[in-house]
Amino acid sequence: MITNCHFSHLIQEQAKKYGERTALQYRDYDKGEWVPISWNEFEDKVITVSNAMVALGVKVQENVAVFSQNMPEDLFVDFGAYGVRVVTIPFYPTSSSSQVKYMVDDAGVKIIFVGEQKQYDIAFPI
Repeated sequence: MITNCHFSHLIQEQAKKYGERTALQYRDYDKGEWVPISWNEFEDKVITVSNAMVALGVKVQENVAVFSQNMPEDLFVDFGAYGVRVVTIPFYPTSSSSQVKYMVDDAGVKIIFVGEQKQYDIAFPI
């Protein structure tokens, strides 16, 4: 259930106000074009992430990690975490396996959201 804190409602309020208008765009280098994401789509993704965290058993104030280069999904995870009062810990996308292991152990991270196969390959054994 999404709480009443400001950040957790920010995307929902913007979606109500702006709907299908573009919230952000990202560059798809494979297609060579900019891809828009509407406020409604942004809201749907954030709610999906919040619900996934709850379904995975992440508790209030627990830590999850984002091990990724800059991409829209980072925002979905951050705002999804705000909605269920979970803390996101950012990892550099170029972190080594020993660095990731240290950060996971130090912060008590139970779930890592990764951006690409390279990050997945480093995180999975940990």
